[in-house]
Amino acid sequence: MTDEHNLRTIGAYREILGEKQGYIWGKQGIVSTPNIDRLARSGTTLSNFYVSSPSCTPSRASFMTGLYPWATGATFNHLALNSNATTFANILEDNGYINSYIGKWHLDGDIKPGFKKFTDWRKFGFQERDYMYNRGHWKLFEEVGKSMRVCCSWVQGQDMSNYWQKVKTNSDIYGTDFLVEKAKEVIEKRAEKKNKPFSLFLSIPDPHTPMYSREPYESMYDNLKLVKPKTMKVNSYELSAPDWLKYPPGRYYPRWPTEDYFRQVRKSFGMVKLIDDKIGELLDLINRKGMYNNTIIVFTSDHGNLMGEHASNLKGSPYKTSATVPFIIRYPNVIPPNRVIQAPAHSTDFAPTLLNLVGVKAKMKSFHGENLAKVISGKKKQNRWRYVYFRHYFHERYDGAWVALANVRYKLVLSIHSTKQWLYDLKHDPDELKNISITNKVESNKMKLILCCKMFNNHDPL
Repeated sequence: MTDEHNLRTIGAYREILGEKQGYIWGKQGIVSTPNIDRLARSGTTLSNFYVSSPSCTPSRASFMTGLYPWATGATFNHLALNSNATTFANILEDNGYINSYIGKWHLDGDIKPGFKKFTDWRKFGFQERDYMYNRGHWKLFEEVGKSMRVCCSWVQGQDMSNYWQKVKTNSDIYGTDFLVEKAKEVIEKRAEKKNKPFSLFLSIPDPHTPMYSREPYESMYDNLKLVKPKTMKVNSYELSAPDWLKYPPGRYYPRWPTEDYFRQVRKSFGMVKLIDDKIGELLDLINRKGMYNNTIIVFTSDHGNLMGEHASNLKGSPYKTSATVPFIIRYPNVIPPNRVIQAPAHSTDFAPTLLNLVGVKAKMKSFHGENLAKVISGKKKQNRWRYVYFRHYFHERYDGAWVALANVRYKLVLSIHSTKQWLYDLKHDPDELKNISITNKVESNKMKLILCCKMFNNHDPL
């Protein structure tokens, strides 16, 4: 799992999206991702995978539990996952699995960084968590005994130039490199005990802000020619932009300076490139250890990043590259290779689907999500007209609550800021610019009713 990842930065998704949607930064505005693409060719790609809430904590809570955030206690960032929550790792543990978690967790509340010794009573089924930390966006880590700590930190308000210089020049302790090396150690160890089933959850904190990486990735795209996304042009759109777009404060940039914007995109590309290279190393290691054909491999992210689309940055919006994330899954002889599933899927589907794929029985009534194992394995036809809903919960610090319902054709958005409804035709308006709720009241009202019924059935507060 990566953090805050725009799916348009991945070659396999650009191919699915096509020229107009896949190349929003221009023909040259791309980052090459041959290893993630290799994973996609050998597995199945879900092109409309929505997260329950496009923010770190609530999204991760749903991935772990198969539940909507309200049922986990983690409806907003820095809220703790309920101590009595059951994760997919708990169920795997009960069935003899050794489960390892490496990287960012963000489900232990406000504690920061929150290494193992501070949170060891909250295992949630992950027996091995020496290199887990709760939250924070430090770029450098170092080993201490059999655990980790933040390296070369800084004091807020002080000159950070020395710190960023260390980030650029330290490949052995840069976050992505450090965590991937720890993942390699787990794979090496598990390869020696092939009779013991295991799971490894690697959570890489990039390409989340701050937009810095190590060399050569830091400067790799400095001269890349870019254009601004079509939806970043504000003019009259600025006046008609939905109210919910302007929340949380500080993420709506109707007058984002061009060079600063391009700099951030280029630095993000560098982080993605490093991630792709490291994924290649992991795939090669799994293959060398003879585990490639009997291991389920999933690549995904906790939420997206608008990266300038709709004159906005980061997450928290119902637009495509905020609320949908890459989801690629590979399992030879079970999941067909080089296949794309367009039917909507959801982060609450992850836990029940994974458990079914490995043959572990779990009560489906325990999950809000669906078991998509038969769909992903090609044994059942995909439901292209499935409806999924996702939302941004109200929080007093941000006050930007909205809820959305989508199928393969339409997306409906409702907000606490207005009685107005927003309906987008995703086929004819993939940029999500034209609100057709007035001209298509039948579809709008039908989807509103379906949304209310789904929330009511899940006991999700309206």
